[in-house]
Amino acid sequence: MKKRIMCIGLMMVMVLSVVGFVGCRSYRTDYFRVRLNRNEGYAIVYSLTELGKEQEILIVPRYVRGLPVRQVGRMASSFMARVWLGIDSDRLQKLYLPYTAELFREGAIQADCVEVVILGERVIAIFKHWVQQELLQPNIIYHYNFINAPNQGYYWIDNITGDNLYIAPQNPTRSGYTFNGWFMESESITPWDGLMPTSQEQKVVLYAGWIAV
Repeated sequence: MKKRIMCIGLMMVMVLSVVGFVGCRSYRTDYFRVRLNRNEGYAIVYSLTELGKEQEILIVPRYVRGLPVRQVGRMASSFMARVWLGIDSDRLQKLYLPYTAELFREGAIQADCVEVVILGERVIAIFKHWVQQELLQPNIIYHYNFINAPNQGYYWIDNITGDNLYIAPQNPTRSGYTFNGWFMESESITPWDGLMPTSQEQKVVLYAGWIAV
């Protein structure tokens, strides 16, 4: 009788495990391992590829295979243990997280020391061994500069000191308009000269210019 109960329990665990993965499948970008959850309509970035582990600076994509990246890190369960999967690299120094990401699982950032730009919360955090150590204020801010823009109008932020790594963002897009460069005012009067901050005290605020097509 005990053996029968144990077998039934084991079968239930196996069934629940399978059900949990229905509609989910794994996918790889050049740098990230991704779980695609078609049933829930979102993607989970949970690990780096071998090429990703070689990079010093990375941008987590907003969308993978048409699904928004909602979660970073995940728990992998087996019959014996639970393992937290996350961004783990000895080389990584800076990581950009998209505004679509709403959930950061425990152990999502496992690098020894990495600067994380959280675009959705508009903050920059220093993580050491999974733990947030310090918050930095962005000193360069890019605005979409149109009504009802995503992420409350913020396109990109960064903290650039002249000594740290950074990536200049790709040009934003807007339906029915062509991007016309970055400007110092929302009225698109003075074009940005392209000069980046050289210290945390300097601040640059930019606005996208648009031309109707």
